[in-house]
Amino acid sequence: MTDVLASPYPTNPVDYLSRIAELFAGYKQRALDFLDCSAGEHLVDVGCGPGDDLLVLAKAFPEQLTLTGIELDTASLNSARARAKAAGVRINFLQGQIRSLPLPDESADVTHCDRMFQHLENPDAALKEMIRVIKPGGRVLVVDVDWGSLILDHPSADRTDELVDFIRDSHVNGRAGRKLRGAFQRAGLKDIQAYADSVSINNWNVAKTIWGLEDAVNRMVSDRIWTQHQAEHWLHEGDLHAEKNEFSAAMTGFVVRGRKAG
Repeated sequence: MTDVLASPYPTNPVDYLSRIAELFAGYKQRALDFLDCSAGEHLVDVGCGPGDDLLVLAKAFPEQLTLTGIELDTASLNSARARAKAAGVRINFLQGQIRSLPLPDESADVTHCDRMFQHLENPDAALKEMIRVIKPGGRVLVVDVDWGSLILDHPSADRTDELVDFIRDSHVNGRAGRKLRGAFQRAGLKDIQAYADSVSINNWNVAKTIWGLEDAVNRMVSDRIWTQHQAEHWLHEGDLHAEKNEFSAAMTGFVVRGRKAG
């Protein structure tokens, strides 16, 4: 895997989402293949960000799919529209949120959502809304990481475990990945299929950027869980470990697909 991120944690959400997509292109392509799209279908990407997945699908199925992207963030939505226009592909972008999708009942064949459920207080309601807009027999696919699966090879193992637990619990739904299949079952979806996909990173700077490690360390200091000295020592040990080219890290995501009864 090519390391493409070595800068401080980015503050521009559009840039961050696009660079995430570049780094994690392998898992994203496998998830899109798992959608099993056919010509003539209408696919809705919920929380589409700057439109990376939709652009991939538009190129893979030129003029064969009706594509709709739904995004709440205005900057991401504007970027998505501009990128689709520059690529010469037809994608309909709507501003909206997952708890109330701006689409009528049974108006799509497929709904897709990538790494959004970790931010939701009520993921079951979100899944229900994704099911509402698809036709009977249509498909739903959700991808999300499980922050409890974050593994960091660091000399201070116990303190690292403490940090990982803090990061997991800092997310609204930090165990989102492991809970997806159960949510699909509760929602009454049929033919549920699921698999796990891990991303491995061997660059310390990239790991700090992608997973916001320095930000998490600073928040632990603010919350008086660690002292400033402990935080600085942990980061310094990580730097030294990386200088010896011994650092490695990984995180696991879950991909779940189901079919609406009917």
